[in-house]
Formats: sequence, C-alpha cells, structure tokens
Amino acid sequence: MPDINPTYRPHLVVYVVWHPKSELGPILAKKIFSHLSRDDQNPVARGIGIPVYYRTATAPDKLPKAIDLNDASYTAVIVLIDSSMNVNADDGWGDYVVDLAKKVGAEPRHQLLPVALSSSAFDFNEGALGNLNFIRASDLTAPGPFTRFLNDVTHQLCGQLAPAGNAKRVSVFISHTKRDNDKYGLKLAEGFRSYITNNMQLEKFFDVNDIPFGEDFAAVLEKNIEQTAVLVVQTDAYSTSGWCDREVLWAKEHRRPVLVINAVREGEKRSFAYLGNVPTVRLDPEKEPDHQVIIGHLLTEVLRTRHFLGQFANLSKLFQIPAGMTTLAHTPELLTLLNPKDVPPPTAYIYPDPPLGDYEVDILKRIRPGLTVTTPVMYLARDRGANAPTLKGTEIAVSIADNADLGRRGLGKEHLEDAMVEFARYVFASGARFAYGGDFRQGGYTAILRELIGIHNEISPKSVERIASYLAWPVHHGLPDKELDPWMKAAKLKKLDRPADLPENCPVPRFNKPEDRTVDGLYVAARSLTEMRTAMAKGNNARIGLGGKVFDYWGRYPGVVEESLLALRAGQPVYLIGGFGGGARVAIDAILGNNPVELTEAAQCKDATYKAIFERYNQNAGPHGFEPIDYPKLVAELKTYGNNGLAKLCELNGLSQAENERLFETPHVIEMVYLVLKGLASTLGKSPVV
Repeated sequence: MPDINPTYRPHLVVYVVWHPKSELGPILAKKIFSHLSRDDQNPVARGIGIPVYYRTATAPDKLPKAIDLNDASYTAVIVLIDSSMNVNADDGWGDYVVDLAKKVGAEPRHQLLPVALSSSAFDFNEGALGNLNFIRASDLTAPGPFTRFLNDVTHQLCGQLAPAGNAKRVSVFISHTKRDNDKYGLKLAEGFRSYITNNMQLEKFFDVNDIPFGEDFAAVLEKNIEQTAVLVVQTDAYSTSGWCDREVLWAKEHRRPVLVINAVREGEKRSFAYLGNVPTVRLDPEKEPDHQVIIGHLLTEVLRTRHFLGQFANLSKLFQIPAGMTTLAHTPELLTLLNPKDVPPPTAYIYPDPPLGDYEVDILKRIRPGLTVTTPVMYLARDRGANAPTLKGTEIAVSIADNADLGRRGLGKEHLEDAMVEFARYVFASGARFAYGGDFRQGGYTAILRELIGIHNEISPKSVERIASYLAWPVHHGLPDKELDPWMKAAKLKKLDRPADLPENCPVPRFNKPEDRTVDGLYVAARSLTEMRTAMAKGNNARIGLGGKVFDYWGRYPGVVEESLLALRAGQPVYLIGGFGGGARVAIDAILGNNPVELTEAAQCKDATYKAIFERYNQNAGPHGFEPIDYPKLVAELKTYGNNGLAKLCELNGLSQAENERLFETPHVIEMVYLVLKGLASTLGKSPVV
C-alpha cells in the first residue's frame, strides 16, 4: 500500500480570531462555523464543508495558537476586533494580529478580514490595520441572525475562490418576466437590483438596459449568464416567457449557481420543466421580500459551487480518483446528460453529498446505461469498482467525547460532532454497523445516526441493525419500557448486566447527573463501564478513538484510553486520532514512547474522589478477580504497540508508519476518514483502498 499523499491540503480553511473577553466573539465564531462548515443545530444537514477553526487564548496561554498558512491552498483569517482586543493590544494581541496580517498580506492566495465590532476597532494597535477595509459589524447584537455580516464574509470568500480571470465581485443575473398583469415580476426584480446597488458589493445584470445597442441580444444574455450567478424571480407568468426559459437552460448548460425565488401567487398553467434541481426560496406575496436573506442564499450557492470544484482537485489526489470523472457542483439531472458542451459524453459524474436516491439514479441510467453517478462519500466507500472496500458484516466502534483540549486546539464541541457525523456517513456507506456506548440524551448521537441511515441507506425495518448501542448497566437499569422503546427502534441495544461483584442495592448513577458523582456512584460507574467496554472489545471488529476526557470522567481510566487498550488486546485494528486532543492524544503519546503525565497515579489522584475510588477499586480487584488500576502497567503496555516504528500498531490497523503518524496529527476530518477507511478496507474488507 502506498503512503498517504503528503501534498493533500484543503482548498480553503477559515480561521476566526477573537479576544477571550469578547462577549460577541465566540457567538460569531460559532455562527461562522455553522454557516461555512456544518449547521450545529442540524448536524445531519450537509453544509458547505469549509473547515473553520478558532483562535482565541485559553489558560494558561495568553495568546492564541499560531496559524499555519501552508496548511491549505487558500486561507482566510477573520479577526473580530472589539474593545476587549483593543484594550489588550499591548498585552501581545497587537503584535499577534499585525504579524498575522503581514504574513497573510505577503501571499495573494490568502486574505485577512478585519471585523469592527466596536467604534474603537479602527484604532486597534494605533491604527496598524488602517489600510485595510473593515467589515462593519458594530451594530451587531446577540442573539441575532447576523445575516448581513455573514453575507459580507461569504462574498469575500467567493471573491477569494474566483476562477482565474473572473472578477472578485460576484455578478448576479436577475432573470424575470414583464408579462405579469401588474408587472409583479418586474417590481420584484427592480427591488433586488436596487438593494444590490445600494447595499452590496455585487455586480448585477438586469435587462435590455444592460445590453449595448447593436449587440446580439441572445449572445450577450448567454455570455453574461455564463459568468454570473442567476437569481430567478418566478412569478405566475414566468414560464410563459421564452426568454426566461432560455435563460434557465443557458444557466444549466454552463453549470452556473441558480437560486429560484418562488413568487407564484395564484398558479401557473404550466410550470417550466427544467426549473427544478436547484435551491428555492418561497416568497410570501403579502410581505416585502427580505432581500438580505435571499441574497445570502444566492451567495451561499456561489461559494458552495466554487469551493466544491476547487476542493475536488484535492480530494481526487487524496482518494486517487481516476481521470475522466466529470465534476458537478450540483446533483445531476436529465439535462446534465444532454449538455452539448460535454463531448464526448461523460461516463461518470461525481457531485456533492448527500447521494441521490436509487430511483433517481435509475432514471439517469435509462438514458445512459453503464453511467457511474457518485459522491465523494459513496466513491470512497463503495463505488471504486474492484478496489471498493467491503465491510458488510463488520461492527466498527467509535470512541468520541468532549475534552478540555478542544479550545487550545482551535476547536469546539461542534467540530467533534462534525467528525462523528462524517465517520458515521462512511461507515454506513461501507455497509458496516456503527457501534458506540449508548447515548440517551435528547438530540444525542443515536437520533443523529438514525437520521443518517435514512439519508444514506435504504430505509427498511432492518435499518435498526446498522447501529449497535452498548448500554452499561446504570444507563438502562430501572428505566421504564416506554423510555427504552424509542431507542430500540433507533438502534440495536445491547444491555449489559450488573457486574457480579456489585450488590443488588448498590447506587445506580446516571451519567448525566453531576450529583451522582459520589465515591459510591463513581465506583459503580467504573465497574459497569469496564464491563461494557470489555463486551464491546469482544463484539466489535475495529475501534476508532478521538477526543475524550482525561480528568473528571466516569470510569477507572479515561474512556478512550481504556476502550483503545481493550481493543488492542483483542487484536483489533485501532485508529487513534490525535487532532482533537484528550484521551486519544495521551494514548498516542504513550504509544510513541512518552510518559504522559495524565496517565499517572499522582496526576489522577489529585482528585480526592478519584483517589478514594482508586483505593477501593484496587482493594476489591484481587478478591473479585478483576484487573486493578495500574497506570505504569497501562503505559508500558501501550508502548509495546509503538516499538520498532509502530510495528505492532501498523500490523493491526493496516496503515503504514507514515500514515499512522499523519492520523495522529491531522486536524482535517476528511483526511482522518480516508486513512481510517483505508486501514479498515485493508484489514477487514475484501479488497483494499489503494
């Protein structure tokens, strides 16, 4: 197997910088993540997929982590400047931001976007950023939609990713008709033209007034559409206009971003057949249009298109996708197959996730038998022909949990959830079962995983078999059937019995209740979790570990560490991801031959409650025949998997030393997924990812 391609870089990475005392900073940072990467309120929904990382100071550091400008083809740094950053400019923040601005300014492919959150922002560090045009956001309040702010950011990123020869400003073609009895379509279009002119740094093409006298009408229209985003103002009479129909066809032929404003009031005698397969915004005829929101949807489509086409070049190297596969920024349709510009007609299309349903793909294949229609997820997981991994019948366990390292690494809980969703997508697409320790929280992982199955797999009564939720005894004990029933419909529950050494009247701690963190409660939890993790090591075929607490946890050892160790002992492929810090990171440090302070009795027993558990656990271990807590032995055993260039770990997980070392460090989820799936295919699948 070849080593990981060392040239892989994301197409665009966005960093958000703010002072830790800023009230608005973390709120805006999360908004930017939700807008550009993945919606944190709906993690199953596909976002644009642009990596967004945070830079703020977390104790004991006084300044943020440095930014590596060589980590991506393009980098955008959004600096949120308010009174907190201004007041602390002399405390290192001034030098940090100004030095960053100089480094970014030296590379045309990068950009720094200063954002004024207060009137004093323009005086930051005695006006050191004075030559830069700030995004004005001083009127922002929390909570709020921040639509204008996000639109300004989106437009700047669109310009940064503009294809060579294109203007930095996004151009908008407003497709509309004047045939409505009351000129409704014209009035709406004029409203959008006026708003763009007065409020946005966008270009626009409106109608005949923008066509020079003597020019070929159709040729000018098509040429403008070829270079613009198209805003369709669909009113009752829109589809009766031959020119409007041609504008839509030209937009699709040139594969332009299109947004349809559905402003139909009474109805259409016949809708235009080719107006579908694009995002649509419904306009309430009784209300004035929210121009800012609608323009935001259009800009998002432009950014989504430019980012996917650019990112695919990086993915094709990472996934080793063969030449000849036609890249689409939107899902294919019948018009895609009939595009006169595709000569010869493509035999394979790849487009952004989520994948089309089988019924839609079947229709396309009726027109072109043998056609391959896939997405990056589906290609890597099952559409590689003879090289596709076959993981059906296997159970892949994922250890993933929050930890205190996230902030220092420029991450939040939303990044962790993003990683979980992406790993689940690929596991499901590969045909394997996804296993984890049960999560009964409202909106927890079980509900998210169940929804993913519905999106990426056939929906059937057997879909419950695609998730295995292992429940430690305290999680399910005493819960009435009506509380368990919904979860049994979402996952295959594997309920563990009470450990034999625990008395029947022992406390039943609930892991979401801080008041249960007593010595008695934590002892019961530690015994029960070890029993659950032991059962998982017997029932799983592989283990993926990332994040996880190293202090203040429930259990005898940090959860990710214990689960990884038990899986290694069982001879399973184990994939440890260090980019999220936490338990996975300290396990990696031990494997690499270090002595992480977190895995010492002295460090753990600084917590008086844990010390009491530690002593009770080891006193009972001998009489009851279970393994005691022994940190020196734990670290020594982990080190054996790192000897001789990670030889033992590589033998188990199917990755080379270089690939494991990259997995230990990469912050990029798609690269993590690729490496893990490659190893799984090599060790558990019938044919490897090459």
